Amino acid sequence: MNKEQPLILVFYMDEMTLSQTEVMEIITENIKAALEAKGVNAVTFFVPTNDKERVECINPVIATDEQIERINTMIGDIEKSFDLKNDLTDEGSAVKPFKGDD
Repeated sequence: MNKEQPLILVFYMDEMTLSQTEVMEIITENIKAALEAKGVNAVTFFVPTNDKERVECINPVIATDEQIERINTMIGDIEKSFDLKNDLTDEGSAVKPFKGDD
């Protein structure tokens, strides 16, 4: 797997769970530890939902051009929704628009 482009893990979680700081600290620490133990380069997002909880894993290395466009749109939507534009576009950020392999 190409380690330069991170996997994108999107955790759609119940709003009540996301609002519980102590619970979220435990969840995020466990996820971080599991990813580090496996040497996985990943970016995680936690999105509140009132619908079914789920995890989506997006591998930009094997994504089609259409999927890459959707990924970039999703990143843009997350930037707008959570006012993260500066953090996500910083020079050192792991999250950048993905490009297909040339």
